[in-house]
Amino acid sequence: MTKELYHRIGSIILAGAILVLMVAGTEFFLPMPAGTDRTPQTMRIQPGASFSRVCDELQERGLVRDRRALIMLARITGLERHFPAGEITLKPGMSVWQLVWALRRSGASTVDVTLPEGLSARQIAAILQAKGVVDSAAFVRAESNTELLRKLQINAPDLEGFLFPDTYNLYHQMDADAVVEKMVARFSRIWNDSMTTRANELGWSVRQVLTLASIIQGEVIVPSEARTVSSVYHNRLKAGMLLQADPTIQYIIADGPRRLLRDDLEIDSPYNTYQHRGLPPGPISNPGLAAILATLYPADTDYLYFVAKGDGSHAFNATEAGHWRDKWKFQKVRREVARNNEN
Repeated sequence: MTKELYHRIGSIILAGAILVLMVAGTEFFLPMPAGTDRTPQTMRIQPGASFSRVCDELQERGLVRDRRALIMLARITGLERHFPAGEITLKPGMSVWQLVWALRRSGASTVDVTLPEGLSARQIAAILQAKGVVDSAAFVRAESNTELLRKLQINAPDLEGFLFPDTYNLYHQMDADAVVEKMVARFSRIWNDSMTTRANELGWSVRQVLTLASIIQGEVIVPSEARTVSSVYHNRLKAGMLLQADPTIQYIIADGPRRLLRDDLEIDSPYNTYQHRGLPPGPISNPGLAAILATLYPADTDYLYFVAKGDGSHAFNATEAGHWRDKWKFQKVRREVARNNEN
């Protein structure tokens, strides 16, 4: 092959490359005709949505000139594999290049949601709905979805107790299953092998530990009392006594939390620990780490009773007679406070 032919072939290849670049440049960089309405449009990208579906919506809204060019550039830049979920605002008239970089720079539209210790699944659902994360009814359905429970390998009728309280960074309008899985995954990172070993020593399942932990969570205001409160419940269980735990009654009344009445203690429910011995059927809330550890490692006491002092702390006693003396003393204090408030 002569040198002249080499030069001719090289010129053809170069011309072809230039032509390809010009065409690509036209497709990638030429602005989309914006029309008369230049109002920015906000679209919501759902977590887990395919990039193809996002492209379809962009085309339906008239925001992209060439869908194939958008997909091609997204593949070149890696956006197709990693694009953010959430809300993004786009201006009509953007080129394919501008669209790709707007999507890359947008970041995920998220919100921080703090879920305190001791909330029930329904209370968590209400907070998540208020924050715009997920519909509350969908969340409640998800946390009792048998297929999801099987996937998460949790042998229980629902995930009450396994929805670990923490601050979560969540997308707006997430899939309910995804939110539930995120919370259970957080619990799985907290629950370690030493906890499993200790639960086995007690002869308890993880769910039984969470059940008592949820009761302790509902009782304790002063953190230093958690292990002592736990010791009372462990001692009562060993003695075959009723737990008589007020948080279980708060769980079954419709208008709680409120001051409990004598009639509340007569409610027919397996969660009524004033009527049924042993632990209730499952957790009444989602406890934090301190309550879980207090359940696993109760203080070494002979206490069988405790009564609230009215300041968040409790008085503990090993005898029923001592308990009634404490109870009478603190009821007297409460009556005096009530009379002073009336005056």
